[in-house]
Amino acid sequence: MITPLWNLLRRFVTLGLVMLLLLAGIIITVFILSMPLLMIVTSPIWIPTGTVLFLVTAALLFVCGFVVVLVAMVLRAFRSFGGHNL
Repeated sequence: MITPLWNLLRRFVTLGLVMLLLLAGIIITVFILSMPLLMIVTSPIWIPTGTVLFLVTAALLFVCGFVVVLVAMVLRAFRSFGGHNL
């Protein structure tokens, strides 16, 4: 049985959800619109930081790849000189 109190509660919850959706939409819109401005203002920090991170990552991957190839060559040489040719 639906009572007037139930209707009032249902309207209150619906109004709260609508207000929550509107607030979330406003917050997301402001965030999306302010992000390019924030990126432009802070780009003197991010461009050198990104460049340094890229160079460090590239150097690290190069060194790791070089070590893997070196270990493979040494293992192959030991197998070859040990008489265990494939």
